[in-house]
Amino acid sequence: MQAFGWRLDLSRMEALCDRLGRPERAFKVVHVAGTNGKGSTTAMVAAILAHAGFRVGSYFSPYVFNLRERVMLAQPGEPPLMIPEADFARILTELRPHIEAVAADESVGQPTEFEVKTMLALLYFREQGADWAVLETGLGGRLDATNVCRPEACVITNIGLDHTERLGDTLEAIAGEKAGIIKRGAAVLTGAEEPALSVIRAAYEERGGAEWGRVWQGSGGVPLAEQCINGSAARWRSAIDALPGPSYQRMNAALAEITAEALRHRGLRLPDAAIERGVRCASLPGRFQVVRNDPHVILDGAHNREAAAALASSLSTAFGERKKILVIGMMGRHAVDGVMAELAPLAASIIATEPTNERRLPAERVAEEAARHGLDAPVVRPPMEALRRALELASPEDVVVVTGSFYTVGEIDVAALEAA
Repeated sequence: MQAFGWRLDLSRMEALCDRLGRPERAFKVVHVAGTNGKGSTTAMVAAILAHAGFRVGSYFSPYVFNLRERVMLAQPGEPPLMIPEADFARILTELRPHIEAVAADESVGQPTEFEVKTMLALLYFREQGADWAVLETGLGGRLDATNVCRPEACVITNIGLDHTERLGDTLEAIAGEKAGIIKRGAAVLTGAEEPALSVIRAAYEERGGAEWGRVWQGSGGVPLAEQCINGSAARWRSAIDALPGPSYQRMNAALAEITAEALRHRGLRLPDAAIERGVRCASLPGRFQVVRNDPHVILDGAHNREAAAALASSLSTAFGERKKILVIGMMGRHAVDGVMAELAPLAASIIATEPTNERRLPAERVAEEAARHGLDAPVVRPPMEALRRALELASPEDVVVVTGSFYTVGEIDVAALEAA
């Protein structure tokens, strides 16, 4: 399918929904936005619902290794599976005349690639009889293609300076765009901090949100939460603060937990065991994904300063003073200086690379930024060759990390690494 880029406007999605019988209303929805952590939070909420006995669709942005990762379906109590190739192709074929009809209307225009994928997911979830869908936004929130839904819960993970060319160059402006997913009567849950928190809270109050909840990091990285339902506030230390893995995942898990609490208040049966299993079992490719030991090889798509800081913290916690070799490749729209500022201080060495995507940041720019931090970073293309170079430099006790973009991570041949 031809890629038509990003054009933030809901008119094309609304037109497609009208033509196709409003598939987004065939199931209940949890809508997830934010700068970082929204994919993991989406996966955890979906897993909680599936372990509670529901058929659950989940929609992710971006994918890492396979386009079909975007559209997942979990049967009750089962792990999610990608949409089958045959269903993907069939629904896309069925969509084509509707896409062409909308494109022919000059007042609306050609649907974008992301809008088509979003519509495909909605149609698949309806066709498969999903009880719930957990939808991750692609970009922003207010004008994102997923924002045609009428959610039971709106989740905003956090706010950082990312996609500033489209969403605004201040935390307040970006928060306003993300808060565009908030709908009247929906529960609103967030992990945002000030000044973004005030923007989200104001949107919740102005639009008549129902339950309110927020999560923040306490001392020692322990996630704390507060929830206000019918004017009564409750505050607690998260029951899953001992979750193994990266520390930032505890914050995502706590946010998924209070989302489940809000849904419980709405009468949904979500046993404690389902919540615990959901947050512990959920996983996504490219998020602190360990694909080899001796040496450890970790894939993490950290592409902005906040995500890089979380990655740096997790590496320090998990591996201490062990030597760390970083393979970094980024996209042109992302701020390499912020990522490098967080990661360079813990790196013994850096190898600069670039994904094959036409919007990539030249590897030479990565190397230049590494040099500003006193590291001589050789340029090696493509990412898999860069990883092989890193493995040549590494001893069995070292840690090799591929990061900077999901596009870079997606070019790593995991099967080859596991077989080596």
